[in-house]
Amino acid sequence: MEASGEQEATLDNLNNIGDVPRAWYREQRHVGYSQDGYKLIPGRESDRLDQLLRSIDDSSSWRRQYDVQRGYSLQLSSREIEMIQRINFGRLPTSVERSDLAARHVARGDPALTQEPKRRFLPSRHEARKVISMVRRLRRRIDTPTVAKDKQVYRLFDIWDGNEMSENAIKRAPKPKRAGNELSYNAPAEYGLASTSSRGPSCVKSLRQLMTNIHFIKERFNRCLDLYLCPRVERQVVHTSPDSILPEIPQLATLKPFPSVSSLRYSHGKEVLCISIDDTGELLCSGGSTGELRFWEVNSGRCLYIMHFSEPVICASWRPGSQQELVVCSGRDIFIISAVNDFMMTERCVAPCMPMLWSRRSYGLVVRMSGTPSSINWHRKGDYFASTERESGTLCVHQLSTRNSQVVFSSAQHRVVQASFHPRNPIIFTATRTHIRVFDVREQKMVHRLKAGNSSITTFAVDDSGQNVIVCCADSRIQFYNFASLTTPIKVLKLQAGAGLAISFHRELPLFAVTISTGGTQLFHFTMSSDLMASLTVIPLKLLDAHVQAVLGTPTCKFHPTQPWIFCTNNQHVCLYTE
Repeated sequence: MEASGEQEATLDNLNNIGDVPRAWYREQRHVGYSQDGYKLIPGRESDRLDQLLRSIDDSSSWRRQYDVQRGYSLQLSSREIEMIQRINFGRLPTSVERSDLAARHVARGDPALTQEPKRRFLPSRHEARKVISMVRRLRRRIDTPTVAKDKQVYRLFDIWDGNEMSENAIKRAPKPKRAGNELSYNAPAEYGLASTSSRGPSCVKSLRQLMTNIHFIKERFNRCLDLYLCPRVERQVVHTSPDSILPEIPQLATLKPFPSVSSLRYSHGKEVLCISIDDTGELLCSGGSTGELRFWEVNSGRCLYIMHFSEPVICASWRPGSQQELVVCSGRDIFIISAVNDFMMTERCVAPCMPMLWSRRSYGLVVRMSGTPSSINWHRKGDYFASTERESGTLCVHQLSTRNSQVVFSSAQHRVVQASFHPRNPIIFTATRTHIRVFDVREQKMVHRLKAGNSSITTFAVDDSGQNVIVCCADSRIQFYNFASLTTPIKVLKLQAGAGLAISFHRELPLFAVTISTGGTQLFHFTMSSDLMASLTVIPLKLLDAHVQAVLGTPTCKFHPTQPWIFCTNNQHVCLYTE
């Protein structure tokens, strides 16, 4: 066979292993050894897909054959193909015409077809000197390899991986315990009892009288199981104390002042539905199910005045910055009570969506609603307040200066159950059963949308700084949101039992309280770090009225505006907790 130019270029990379069976290296990566003693890595064998692509691209691919022993592909010439065809038909490899043609070439003096000289079959002296030099260098172990060694696979590793085990960490199984005196056929007296229980009679006269060890097979079997089934690896044991894992909780004495002692009790007589305290902290009003609205003096606990309504007082809220004006929700009416006689002029107006009737009474103004208002929330300037109707899900915004009322949201799909103004920005929060939407009043578009997981929302509140939003869910979870990122809560707490029904923030201290449906009020202390990497720290301080089991009415709580005090409704009473 004649080798082409491409084949001659690869003669140096041939697997010259000789006539060695391939089965010897069947399970090895190499196929033999070179003249220098290095492993020969076989080339990649082409598969059927490569052969198909080669047959499409190269029209002469049928001439190529793969030499398995040498490890390279060779191309048959036309003369070789003709020779193979003649052999298949049972003829001589060369024809007479080819012999005559060769004779003519010889006559012309063609050196390629002349007879090879004898000197070409004799060993070369120059090559003999090279062989002797290589042998001497191998004997002196100073041979330098001329063939590239096997490429070592670079093992990638994770620099953040906490597992620092290495291959040297594998430990060998301990050697079996050597036989002692207790296994002797003539054991001493102190080992007689142990010998009797395991081997039989401890005293025999000769070794030939000793019985066969019936536990030998079981012992060997357990030993084999211990060798190949029990992994033994030397691991680095990290000793961590539980105190280092738990967060550092400061002492309660360092978190003072906070309310902890029950000081006064304001007896209302019937179920208390709502409470509110003015900005000065001197007057407290409480509304009950009998339609009574009572005004209390905070310091003395004396009832100053009682107002009677025809229906239960559901909600009451003092106007910000005023000690004489109060908004009360009773039935379908919103009463704006004022101690000043010349409060406002009587005027009737109509809202775009539904009629809202404003009328004047001796004690103030009355707004007639289409439904029953359930909650009131004032704007920080005191001119606007929002009312929500839980049954219809309608949100109305009222303005005192113009005596105007307007329905902002009224949708059967998104029923608003609670609303709250942002204390600093022109933003309003509206809460449904499943979502809390944040609207920009100035641009009149929705900015954010909060989803409280798979549970329904019971209540929410925004602190006076406007940076923190707390949402209580029916699954006893309390979610903390930062106003800068309202997409996900920064912290989630879970109450021991019950769901949060009311939330109250203190104006000056980092305190907030959650009224629980099972009874009682849970007091918390929170710290918002200035470091963006640090999370919000919330510490439970005290559970107020923990002994109360059955709660009548709607439990709620309110902080004192200036003092570390809190007012909590307890069935038919309003309790004041002080420091």
